[in-house]
Amino acid sequence: MPEARNPIDETPAVERSQQLARLVAPLPATAQRELPIRPAVGYAELHCLSHYSFLRGASSPAQLVEAAQAQGYTALAITDECSMAGAVQAHVAAKARGFKLIIGAEFRLDDGLRFVLLAPDHAAYSQICRLITVGRRAAEKGE
Repeated sequence: MPEARNPIDETPAVERSQQLARLVAPLPATAQRELPIRPAVGYAELHCLSHYSFLRGASSPAQLVEAAQAQGYTALAITDECSMAGAVQAHVAAKARGFKLIIGAEFRLDDGLRFVLLAPDHAAYSQICRLITVGRRAAEKGE
């Protein structure tokens, strides 16, 4: 079977560079078409642990808000484990930057199931705080 030849290898170098230049050259203005402008899709991280979640989170709530805004997130939910400890720091940082903050908490049941509750309003925030209190009172010291 004859060996396949690559026609590009047989083309002189000057001609190859001219072909390449034509391929990468921008289109003339008359050939360009307008692409529709679409708004950027927002992203919100809905489960984020701060350093108030012992041995699980590493950054302060203010650092998390700053990093989320720098990454282009539209919002961030601070959801420390059975705690609202990072809410105030995160709120101050978010308010100073005009950034949307969502407050919540992560809960872990005795069977290992974990879930996150987010507070869309003040009433929900109060209910989550009550649930944290009930859970902390029912748990043994240090749990």
